Amino acid sequence: VSELRLAIREERKITLHILQLINEAHDRRIYADAGYPTPFEWLIKEFAYSAAAAMRRLDSARALRDVPSIEKKIETGEVNLTNLAKVQSVIRSEEKRTGERMNAVERIKTFELIENKSSREVEAVLATVFPDAAPMKSESIRTINETEVRVQMTLSKLQLAALERVREVASHSKLGSSLSEIIDMLANTYLEKNDPLRREVRPRKASTGRVGKNPTIPEASTRVPMNPTALTTPAITPAPETAAQKKLSLRKPIAPSLRNILFRQAQARCQFVEPRTGHRCESRRLLQIDHVLPVSLGGTNDARNLRVFCRTHNLAAAEYILGKEKMQPFRRELDCYTNF
Repeated sequence: VSELRLAIREERKITLHILQLINEAHDRRIYADAGYPTPFEWLIKEFAYSAAAAMRRLDSARALRDVPSIEKKIETGEVNLTNLAKVQSVIRSEEKRTGERMNAVERIKTFELIENKSSREVEAVLATVFPDAAPMKSESIRTINETEVRVQMTLSKLQLAALERVREVASHSKLGSSLSEIIDMLANTYLEKNDPLRREVRPRKASTGRVGKNPTIPEASTRVPMNPTALTTPAITPAPETAAQKKLSLRKPIAPSLRNILFRQAQARCQFVEPRTGHRCESRRLLQIDHVLPVSLGGTNDARNLRVFCRTHNLAAAEYILGKEKMQPFRRELDCYTNF
């Protein structure tokens, strides 16, 4: 028993140390340097955590960052990761409901309420203290066979009514359709209009009446360096300009046809590559066109100066060139995306 007690004590110390390292990795954006768009994906793919285990550790790390006083309580076992994650989930719901960030005093009091309690007791306490904080909607996907999956989700009554109305409007051509068929129809309609992999955007007609040709873009691997830390010598050097000219220069929008080509060439995936391992991010969410040499430093919309990055790696590249202080407001926006 004494040996087991010692092992559990060591396990708790290691758990606390892991949470501290996760916070450090977040602050230094180590997950981005490794080629991952979020800490969640980094923990799953780099360290083989399950999705649930990764989320518990991320929630607990955030709780530790927001309320450092719980450090000793994690080490002694007065609070555990499961209950910390439950509190963080409720706090997120409450902040979303009120539109305001919970202050430090309220956070401390909330974490004090869950000390030495079981999961069921914590759920009861949180339901009493935050009766209006609806639980975060969860979705589950389970494979049925090679072609089908079962999806379980929670819809609001308004969302269900909207789907039913679509089924009514489409009844002439889709009579008797199931909700899954209606969702499939809506998804395909949206993708045909917005997915660059399905919809090719042609250049606008030039003033001569001729349709411009799509520019020839080199392969991403040879066009620009992929790692922000490799951007000390940009692939495209801007033409010399006077200070006055730079002040007068305006940021021009990227032509829709060029944007479409870039996304199609990248297969609608982030093109960031970690140079040591060759791991490519390949995130398909929050994709943006990144300028290798920023517009503020004279970069242009020349195709060779553009690449597709996810928001995480777009920000990482900007921080490296322009400095973290200047990009701080965008870091806070990114923290909302990564739930940190």
